[in-house]
Amino acid sequence: MLHRTLETKHLVVGAIDIGTTYSGWAFSFVHDFERDPTKATLKNWDCYLLDTKKTPTCLLIKPDRKTLKDFGYAAEDRYIRLTDDGKQNNYYYFKRFKTNLKKKLEEKSTLDWSITLEDEMGRSFPALDVYSMCIKYLADDMVNEINKRISGGGCSDQDIYWVLTVPAAWPEGAKQFMREAAFKAGCSRNKLTIALESEAASTYCKHLSDEQTVYKTNGSLSQLKAGTKYMILDAGGVTVDVSVHEVGEAGNVKQVSVVNGGCIGGIIVDDAFKDMLIEVLGKTVYDQLQEDNSEAFLDLSRGFEVKKRSCKPDSLIVTVRFPPSLMDGFRSITGKSISDALASSSFRDLIKLSSYDKMRFQALQSFFDASVTSIIRCVKKNITPRESRSYCNGWWLLGISSASGSS
Repeated sequence: MLHRTLETKHLVVGAIDIGTTYSGWAFSFVHDFERDPTKATLKNWDCYLLDTKKTPTCLLIKPDRKTLKDFGYAAEDRYIRLTDDGKQNNYYYFKRFKTNLKKKLEEKSTLDWSITLEDEMGRSFPALDVYSMCIKYLADDMVNEINKRISGGGCSDQDIYWVLTVPAAWPEGAKQFMREAAFKAGCSRNKLTIALESEAASTYCKHLSDEQTVYKTNGSLSQLKAGTKYMILDAGGVTVDVSVHEVGEAGNVKQVSVVNGGCIGGIIVDDAFKDMLIEVLGKTVYDQLQEDNSEAFLDLSRGFEVKKRSCKPDSLIVTVRFPPSLMDGFRSITGKSISDALASSSFRDLIKLSSYDKMRFQALQSFFDASVTSIIRCVKKNITPRESRSYCNGWWLLGISSASGSS
């Protein structure tokens, strides 16, 4: 849609999404869009055990406070190595800072450009700088990929129209904040659109055929009549936003309402996994192993992330690799094996060790229970009140999961 509505000449539209837990980019050439509006190029972020369309929203800034050292998976890996060597105090490491920015923006009656974010050591850093570094890294990475696909020359700033997404539930000042961060990152002022994440999802789904939807039901979003309202469920890594859109007479869409469902997204699944580990290992042993084997814990969490993303309702048995160093460390501290600890825990019927380093889950879906229950409660809360029923003549549910990379 954006390709057709823009008056300025451009070769490609590049979109950047900075999520709470994961971030990424996508681009679409004009000629590709004309053939298939749903076609876009996304990067495969390679990492040990993982091949994802997004990378962790983590950035490591050099001691000079001006230069980005690493971003995403690379930032996670390097920060652990710095921590193991006792050199982390010289760098600024940020992760999952998006929620903190939202809180600070909401606390201000007017947009305050001096808003700061705290790194992992609790040190303040200008929020605008943190976001501009994120945007610049992702934008530069995208341009490098675009240039690989263009023969006979590079891609200039005038060739790209930028789209930067923000959550629908964010305060109005957030749009201006993100716009300024994009300008500071080098995006052209006259070639930038700040789009609500829910509206971007809605626009994309209008181009989907029935066969491209999950249940392949008859009646695509593009066929909805004027006045029809539908719900968009934006389930991210941390928060879940619920918004209602209405179809206009010209086929355009406007947002009617939006509610922040709170921190009930993918992080709840991670917390359930962590709680299981703490029960099995014991809190004291868990903390000691995490301190002594931080890299192994990162490998364990990434392995679980892979299974979490691919888990399906009919996945009866799922295997997650348990790093041998954690097995050995646990035995060294307690004198017992992980198998013994599992056998005496409440998870004895759910999790088994199939080999030295393989943990088999009989029903990984149970780790999703708390998140799913909270999401259902949030949806019901927004569609059952009398005032909602009075204006809703049709409901469509669109789920977008930034944690899983699926939609």
